[in-house]
Amino acid sequence: MHFDTKEQLTNYMTLGSVHLNRKDYYFFSNLQNNIKQNHQITSNQDKLFNKLLQKYSRQFVRPFIVTGK
Repeated sequence: MHFDTKEQLTNYMTLGSVHLNRKDYYFFSNLQNNIKQNHQITSNQDKLFNKLLQKYSRQFVRPFIVTGK
């Protein structure tokens, strides 16, 4: 898997390819909606996003690469 942006990764996470708990799913879904509405995310949302990626990294079949923001 290769993701060029964090937006693509967020879309992948909410499609059901990764088993998320309910609160994490709502976070990714809300983040996705904010991005679609052209709202900027906060630095704390970005920090949480990165922590959740670490939490769910074992569920990825192959290592993923995020080359941009």
